[in-house]
Amino acid sequence: MDGLAEDLLLGGGAIARELFGKDTRKNRRKVYHLHELGLLGLFKCGGQLAARRSTMRGRIADHERNATRGSDAE
Repeated sequence: MDGLAEDLLLGGGAIARELFGKDTRKNRRKVYHLHELGLLGLFKCGGQLAARRSTMRGRIADHERNATRGSDAE
């Protein structure tokens, strides 16, 4: 990514499209739920939900690493 503008997602719809491929009411609700849980580093910007693609991808990668560590017990 070259700059902040390309990395920044503004609004639940934009975040839903990034995460789920489609901006639907159900997917936006999932985004707001993830925000409430604090799992993806989402934040408010001017009253709108916002996210950085790079932060979300990093958080998802962290969750994946933690999930695979738990399944390594053989």
